[in-house]
Amino acid sequence: DQPAFAFLDSSNHKNNSGRYSIIAIEPFLTFIYEKGKVSLSSPLNYEDAFFSHFQGANDPFFVLSKLLDRFQFPELTSYPFPVGASIGYISYDLGASLEAKLPLSQNRNNWPDMEWGFYDILIIFDLHQKKIMLVSTGFPFKGDRQNQRAQQRLCYLQSLLDEIQEKQIHHTLENTYPNQNIIKEPPPIPSTIPLSSNFTPTTYKRAVQTIKNYIAQGDVYQVNLSQQFSGSTKEKGYDLYQRIRKINKVPYGGYLRFGQREIICFSMERFLRMEGRDVQTRPIKGTRPRGTNEYEDQQQSSILYHSEKDRAELLMVVDMERNDLGKVCEYKSIRVDTLFQLEKYATVFHLVSTVSGRLRLTVDHLNCLLACFPGGSITGTPKIRSMEIIHELEKCRRDIYCGTIGYFGFNEISDFNIPIRTILKQGERFQFNAGGGVVIDSDPLLEYEETLHKVRSFLDCFSG
Repeated sequence: DQPAFAFLDSSNHKNNSGRYSIIAIEPFLTFIYEKGKVSLSSPLNYEDAFFSHFQGANDPFFVLSKLLDRFQFPELTSYPFPVGASIGYISYDLGASLEAKLPLSQNRNNWPDMEWGFYDILIIFDLHQKKIMLVSTGFPFKGDRQNQRAQQRLCYLQSLLDEIQEKQIHHTLENTYPNQNIIKEPPPIPSTIPLSSNFTPTTYKRAVQTIKNYIAQGDVYQVNLSQQFSGSTKEKGYDLYQRIRKINKVPYGGYLRFGQREIICFSMERFLRMEGRDVQTRPIKGTRPRGTNEYEDQQQSSILYHSEKDRAELLMVVDMERNDLGKVCEYKSIRVDTLFQLEKYATVFHLVSTVSGRLRLTVDHLNCLLACFPGGSITGTPKIRSMEIIHELEKCRRDIYCGTIGYFGFNEISDFNIPIRTILKQGERFQFNAGGGVVIDSDPLLEYEETLHKVRSFLDCFSG
């Protein structure tokens, strides 16, 4: 119920993916970049010329870099989880404007291009060791005042958890010995919600054919095309998140609230994980729907694993990721750890690769993120020309879809996803995208159907 709440949720954490889930509340500083200007605010009575100097700046990444430099625990880099963090997102559109020099299209949905909360207290869930850790940093203060605030905030966090536990005990007793005079109705499941898209099936297939023509002309090898669904619902964002989460567990999901803006994310794809100077990316290409039984599952997974088209598509993305990491990593440090790994999720199978490297001494985590952003798996090959074609054909902002969501830890631990399978909700209005990579032998009908497979849990949810 708090206006700046973040839950980074690793509900499916197999194969050492997404080991930690994180809850963050009450940021000591918020950062918004919209309409070409930076806006900073803090709930604390904290006068700092450092902050006021950057108010209204037009270079968001310069300001973000300065803030990340200011809030650091370099002596705690041995911890594999964040000790305090800046949590937020960067929109795909901002990345496209920087990388491909594309104009930022009109923001009809009022989503900022970038938004961050700087959190001094965190709840960390270690899902492998079944432990919960409380983090309190004392930021934004320093010295004795920082130590005092760290202790106070830790006590506050513990009191919140004690209060929640008491409510759970009371709820359990109430269910065991119910008061017959109190009738509690379960929340209703919404009836069918009409959805609109920026494409019809015909126009989407026509756009796929346009991309195939560009490929035949030698412009590109592959382009990621998406359609955007939109609708409205009175259901609360977190209730919607919980409902979908029951049937669609993922390693890089989350629910984030920035005032009236809510992000409901069920992503399978890690963009970048950085620990000190070690960096890893896990691009996904190739999708098949899950079957209704084990035999159908085996058939679908086998078809995907042996698909020459999907393997070629993933291989192109792996080469692009190696190239992007080559901008910031030490010479000869980049390696492909896994190439065609089959992974099973609630509604689909995916082919996944893992690429890793070691950052040069002069490169920090923000530099690495910007060098690789937007991720190659959701643009195409070559990246810049693909983004130009996306801009031409989709004709609307992607906003956070295919941008990135994650955190910069104050102890040089950072982790970011690519927000596929993501609902953006503001008030009653919501939107989500679904897309896929188009190559020369793509079938327009199958490409359209693949977009529906990828958001099947959303479509089922909104159909009552």
